[in-house]
Amino acid sequence: MVFAMFLLIGVTGCEKENIADNDCLFNVNDPMNDLQWLKNKIPTTTSPNYSVYYDLYQNKKISQKYYFVEGQVNYLITEYSREIIYNCQGDRIMLKGIESSPTKDWNKFFEENTLIKQIWPVE
Repeated sequence: MVFAMFLLIGVTGCEKENIADNDCLFNVNDPMNDLQWLKNKIPTTTSPNYSVYYDLYQNKKISQKYYFVEGQVNYLITEYSREIIYNCQGDRIMLKGIESSPTKDWNKFFEENTLIKQIWPVE
């Protein structure tokens, strides 16, 4: 009986995770307007000293999984850059910057996902 409960809880937990991963529907052509967290995050002003860009990535195996990579470059601090990977719900997955070097997981992300397009700035 105890084994059956653990099995049921484990299966139910996995189902919830899968639902959460897929519970992010948005227009791939216009994610900035479809995802409120992204719309709030993308800067509306520019500065000659600081640059931000957002790229949209798609998982190669599960085409419904999308990620956003935020890149930051500060022109006042030599060689300062930072990249942050978000899932489609806006949760931060990974960070790489001058304070951290690329990890296996970081490199694996770019092997498993492909760049779809840059969504900010719009060119």
